[in-house]
Amino acid sequence: MPWDDNLSPEQKAIVLDGARIKVVRAGPGTGKTRLFVGAFQHALEEWSYHKAGVGALSYTNVAQQQIAERAGQISPPHLTSTIDGFILRFVIRPFAHLITKNQQGTRLLPANIAKHHAEDAVQIGTDRTQRSKLADITYIGQDERGNVQMKGITAYNTIPVHDQQRNVVLGHKQRVWQYQGLLTHSDTHYLAFRILHDFVHGDAIARLIAQRFPTILVDEYQDTNYFLALTLKKLLAQDHVRGLIVGDTDQAIYEFGGAHPRLFDELETLPGAKTFPLRKTHRCPANVANVATLLAHSHNPVEPTNEQGRSILLAHQGDLTILHEMLTASAA
Repeated sequence: MPWDDNLSPEQKAIVLDGARIKVVRAGPGTGKTRLFVGAFQHALEEWSYHKAGVGALSYTNVAQQQIAERAGQISPPHLTSTIDGFILRFVIRPFAHLITKNQQGTRLLPANIAKHHAEDAVQIGTDRTQRSKLADITYIGQDERGNVQMKGITAYNTIPVHDQQRNVVLGHKQRVWQYQGLLTHSDTHYLAFRILHDFVHGDAIARLIAQRFPTILVDEYQDTNYFLALTLKKLLAQDHVRGLIVGDTDQAIYEFGGAHPRLFDELETLPGAKTFPLRKTHRCPANVANVATLLAHSHNPVEPTNEQGRSILLAHQGDLTILHEMLTASAA
């Protein structure tokens, strides 16, 4: 099937545009996955290298599998993967020893095992009772001075790691990495950032990975957390890399993990970057699109189909009786 068979003129124009980095801010129902797969297939058809490939990445396993199924048979040197899988394979496994000091390699501690992993808790708050297991501590960003920000799970709630405890927590983490070689998923995100931004080796590693994948496509970017986003940005900043970044900041659901709309803004500052709005929804009729536009965090309009449709905007405060009465009256 030709790569542009299912693309609208708007989507096809984005794929064919010559910008080095294409940042697509797509609304709900605008065909983000269709555009992404079309761009992937077009890149494969035009490909002439034998030792380098296209990397098509998405945030979740479900999205990655959907892309792989729609794109058809993909073989090396090309790759479809989750962002986590890509970072683990091409950044963490070959280069983590530069940060962890563990020459024997690292092992990923899956989330379902990490919560049962036997280890001492470390104090994360100002009160000695505010303690969290190391595996429950995640990295969410940096402050204005560049200090890493973390949060942990205590016996009662989730709280940020206090500034006074930051170095203590990082010291405990470093010892686990160095002597046990165990990493949580959140550890890999932070370490990938540290590796590619290392003063001595970072630039050379970024160039090496970019030579292997001179075209990088990223789907569902709105959910990519802080340190993964900066890792991808470092790769996309390599001047010979071409990229397509697709997402919808109004559908971000992982802001608790460090995802933030401003990470999209930072991509748009890269040399050769160009932004493309994709607002024509193929899912929502006009009345629903109007409500979506009013509620959108970005205030970007969602352009509807010709169908008017019906919509109800109801603040029911969790009272299902009110919701039931309103839906019953609407259906009458």
